[in-house]
Amino acid sequence: MIAPEHIPWLLKQPKSILSTEPVRDSIMGMRFTAFPELSKNRRVLYSVLLKNLSRHLGQFTAETWDEIDAAFKETWSGAKSRERETGEEEGGDEEGEWVEVSLYKGMQDVALRATNRVFLGKEKCRDPILAKNVLSWAHLMATTGALLRILVPDVLLPVLGPLVALPCNWRGRQSIQMLLPDIRQQLDTAVKAGPSDDNSGKQAEGDDGGMIHWLVQLALAADDPGERRPEVIAQRLLFLDFAAIHTTAMTLVNLVVDLVAADPSEQYLESIRIEAEEALAAAGGTWTREALSRLHKADSAIRETLRYWGFGGRGVVHQVMPREGVVLPDGQWLPQGAWVGIPVGPIHRDDDVYANANTYDAFRFFNEREEVRKKLVNSSEGSGPEKTDARFEELLREKKLGLVSVGERFLAFGVGRDAWYASHNWISITHHSID
Repeated sequence: MIAPEHIPWLLKQPKSILSTEPVRDSIMGMRFTAFPELSKNRRVLYSVLLKNLSRHLGQFTAETWDEIDAAFKETWSGAKSRERETGEEEGGDEEGEWVEVSLYKGMQDVALRATNRVFLGKEKCRDPILAKNVLSWAHLMATTGALLRILVPDVLLPVLGPLVALPCNWRGRQSIQMLLPDIRQQLDTAVKAGPSDDNSGKQAEGDDGGMIHWLVQLALAADDPGERRPEVIAQRLLFLDFAAIHTTAMTLVNLVVDLVAADPSEQYLESIRIEAEEALAAAGGTWTREALSRLHKADSAIRETLRYWGFGGRGVVHQVMPREGVVLPDGQWLPQGAWVGIPVGPIHRDDDVYANANTYDAFRFFNEREEVRKKLVNSSEGSGPEKTDARFEELLREKKLGLVSVGERFLAFGVGRDAWYASHNWISITHHSID
């Protein structure tokens, strides 16, 4: 762990010096739990997320919201919840009746369906058998990685690794087989249509699964013929699902518990609900990307949950890549292969960094945001609203007060490339949980 004053240096290092990929591979046991093709060209995944999904995310907002709405009605309704737990079919509930639900399982189901509405389309994302296989594979991948990392000595990994990973890989292959027909169809359609500059993700048949479309287009444009194998595209889809499921479910479970357990006098739930109603009304009754961007209190509550709980005591862990090692700003030398990270938990719970750091304050970051606005308005009289608003957004970026912003005092995301997409779903699911 490096000292907090070295954080800016760490965040500026290129992947050729300090890389997170070897660390993730080791923690998740990807040498045995992931499919070989996933490790060969991850730039394809980053390209899809950064160039395609980020550019066209707004057009999927309404569809994502539709899926979240449908998933909550099925997952959190009394009949469906008890039916999954007991295996017995039950009738509908009277209005106002209390229902017991599994919060973590429910959030997993909702997160998977919201993600796969964009990735696979409406029909596939509601396939219960596919959902069961993907969730089972994701659990096995995480569990297997932990077992290999904790219980199996390095010297025995070549022998025991493949054996321990057998259930995980078997479930993964089952999921891939279910995805192959749609992928083959998309490949055939794309080949017949010829080269295309359409990166919208909207398919000719009118389906709403953009991720398959983008991965197919990238595969056809690749020089390596192996990239066009349907199995490779299916593996990439699965890995993107894995990345979305666990972090989303854990964060939203903690968020709901934090908000429900908070002092009622703070009126967190009521304030977030009112903010959402106003944003929806301003958008004409339809959720859009712009409408979601107005949910500053929901954004703050999620960010505070990430600060308060996080994903572990340490984070932003990188591996030293150069053969000659690397020298820290204080002169300390680290050899190739060494891991270097930041004590995220202690920083997030430090009273010198955050006032009352051990107290959950859902609107901590919202209040900081409003303080910035107040000071700017008081110092910008006569500047005009447009100029003031532009300067306000600039200051927010400088102070890193957005949900997925990382800096020296907020490091819950590490420096991941796809945090913004998670936040898009988190805010949508948060509002629906409260509503």
